[in-house]
Amino acid sequence: MAEPIMRIDPRPITVVASSAYKRFDGTPLTSNSAYLAVGSLCDGHKMTVTVVGSIENLGTVENEIIRVVITNENGEDVTGNYDVTKINGTLTIYK
Repeated sequence: MAEPIMRIDPRPITVVASSAYKRFDGTPLTSNSAYLAVGSLCDGHKMTVTVVGSIENLGTVENEIIRVVITNENGEDVTGNYDVTKINGTLTIYK
């Protein structure tokens, strides 16, 4: 008799990079924050998000999520247990 196969689907979550804007003043605009917009983490899990984006002159650029790592209470990487959708933000400098 064949062994039953158990399938566990990854938990879906959506992570969004923050957007920011400001009037031109000659200094760079950055925002390295992100938040969990849809779904939830399992109890004891923590999420670390790396966001990169910077703008100094007039215009708009992406504030890009380049990495999401989720760890359990023992510090082990459990990111593979999640189906992560990343949504980038924007950084805008205006006149």
